[in-house]
Amino acid sequence: MSTVKLYTTHYTLGDEELPGYLQWTDKINKHYCACHGYDWIVRDVGLHTRPHPWSRVYHALKLAREFEGPGLLMFIDGDAFVRDQSKMVEQLAEKYLVGGAVFVAAPDIRDAKIAYHPELPNAGVFILKLPDALEFLEDWWRSPDMKSSLIYDSGRYLDASDSLHHHPFEQLALWHLYESAPDKVALTADYKELNGADGDYVTHMMATRPSARIGISQTFWESIK
Repeated sequence: MSTVKLYTTHYTLGDEELPGYLQWTDKINKHYCACHGYDWIVRDVGLHTRPHPWSRVYHALKLAREFEGPGLLMFIDGDAFVRDQSKMVEQLAEKYLVGGAVFVAAPDIRDAKIAYHPELPNAGVFILKLPDALEFLEDWWRSPDMKSSLIYDSGRYLDASDSLHHHPFEQLALWHLYESAPDKVALTADYKELNGADGDYVTHMMATRPSARIGISQTFWESIK
């Protein structure tokens, strides 16, 4: 039987003030993992020199190298939580991580009204097939150093601190990998399967006011606890 682990990244060291919604999203996701026998892992964002969004890649790579045997590793952003507590990670893996695909994410769509880049993956929630995805993760982490082949949009170089079109740095690198090796990345047919502010499986409160994030996540936690 494959091992399944879910992880997120935020400050765990030092005295930084955490967003109020994190206490609720952490509780929801930890509860989900307990229901299915998954591991819930929280890693700190400040253990490398790149901008904090790169933490999801940094820790995915570390966790992948530590993984024992075949399994699935799912990243879920701090402002996201599992809404459908009955659905299992394995269901999406069986549907999408087939053939050469080692990574599945939803299209970059917020909700039914706002579609940012529906043809490209959103890095806020994703599932990795291990150990097959190790090389993919190494390429994702290494991509900012590959400047000879990483001219992205309007002739600009993509590096570790670029934020083209206000998108996070690591997402731009993911887009490059998707376009250069599309067989390794699967997109869900419906963004709601794995992402979205109105997601069915995972609710990702992207582009949502902090106060609203607290209300949404707290209300949901109180409905399942």
